[in-house]
Amino acid sequence: MLHWLFGLLGAAAVFGVARRLWSRAVGLMAAALFYCTPFVQDLSQTARIDLATAFFATLAFGALVIGSEEDNRSLVWLSALCAGAALATKWTAIPVVLLPLVYY
Repeated sequence: MLHWLFGLLGAAAVFGVARRLWSRAVGLMAAALFYCTPFVQDLSQTARIDLATAFFATLAFGALVIGSEEDNRSLVWLSALCAGAALATKWTAIPVVLLPLVYY
């Protein structure tokens, strides 16, 4: 049940980031495409941590991009917190931490 919830939370995070950056229609399409991929469907039914990692990585990306656009330091710190949570769930999320260094 928890893995299914992270699938829904991941779709909500994709929707939120895409809606904020583009439009509501793009957000709905992005969330639908995310959740309808067979990989996400499979992970929602099995006991793996990948959807939690994807959820935190999406939040980290969204907070970083939006925080940079608005020059909002608190969102950049939130991005760092979410990147740390993604790394804490699975060590293969190291690019989530390293890519913002290239961005700045």
